[in-house]
Amino acid sequence: MKKLFIALLILCLPQIAAAEQPQEDHNSADIFYGTIENKGDKLILKRCDIGSHEYVLLNSPTTKTPMLDNLKKIKFKSPTSIMIVGHYTEIAAGNGMTEPMVSALEIIDYDEIQEGSSCHLLDAFPEPAINKPH
Repeated sequence: MKKLFIALLILCLPQIAAAEQPQEDHNSADIFYGTIENKGDKLILKRCDIGSHEYVLLNSPTTKTPMLDNLKKIKFKSPTSIMIVGHYTEIAAGNGMTEPMVSALEIIDYDEIQEGSSCHLLDAFPEPAINKPH
């Protein structure tokens, strides 16, 4: 019986080790609301949250249609609000190995494009007239 148990344990070890490895779950997706803008050759989503976090937009490896390529064809007026369905990931900011990582979204789908609309709180208020002469 001990030999059978040891043989089964040896056969199961590779599966147990593989299950413990962290794997990205490309089946899960989240919804991100924000404004979209061009920065150089990249599209950036500036999220509608207190920190206005920025995400570089990428094509998702799981979709047949390259959603980022579709978005790049659109000429956005500033500001433009959008809803992105995507998977969060991180990419290197530059070519070197010591470059910091930046937040990115692999786009699965998008919707609710509203040109001339901003969801950022600071955009709702005009800049205050500070130190204007009377």
